[in-house]
Amino acid sequence: MCDKLRKFVASILVFSIMIGTVGLTGGQKAYANENNASSPDGIMLTEEEVNTYKGIDLASTQFDTSKMNEKERELYDLLLEREYETQKASLDEQGISKEEFINGIKSFLHDEYSVDGDVIVKSKAKKATRIISVGNLGSALNIAITAALIATGVGSIGELVKKLGKQGAKKWVKKHLSSKIAGVLARVGAKKLGKWIGAFVVSIVDTYLEPGTFLAKKFDSVDAVPNSGYIELW
Repeated sequence: MCDKLRKFVASILVFSIMIGTVGLTGGQKAYANENNASSPDGIMLTEEEVNTYKGIDLASTQFDTSKMNEKERELYDLLLEREYETQKASLDEQGISKEEFINGIKSFLHDEYSVDGDVIVKSKAKKATRIISVGNLGSALNIAITAALIATGVGSIGELVKKLGKQGAKKWVKKHLSSKIAGVLARVGAKKLGKWIGAFVVSIVDTYLEPGTFLAKKFDSVDAVPNSGYIELW
């Protein structure tokens, strides 16, 4: 009887371990998929592309194509194309075409953007205003950040760290990206969140997510309705 009991207990333990292993493995896989859903270093450019467009400051044009010369427009189109490629799987699931995505991001980055139409949704329960989705803000910030990096001759945050070291990269990011991020927030109607830039911006040096997407999620965590998937303000 004791042998049977021991065998029964042993079988229960083995089963429990198997279940635990499956659960743990599944959790790790889900986490890995979540992080690999997007490029871990943001918009990816070749060394040749970075060298071709080094020194071009798109922010100085306020992302207004009418103020861009031919080379600036080339770079802008390239960044929009690469950001679309990065987000394509998610956009396809949402039924958003390439043209809709690119035109939307252009409007968010340029002063012509206005908060109206389907962009605003009044929440009766919270009485907050949805300004922009986290995904759209993330894409706009990805482009603004990459444009700022290219102006200094690097194509990504990872390359910046290799060039300056982690602490040097954090200083550079705080000094050179804060105003660019504030400009994007102001243009989409989320200027209030600018006070959080200092607390969040240096963290993009440590994250393995796209820098713009990471920041958009951080802003979503401190807005009127935290972690809703939208930037919402009272």
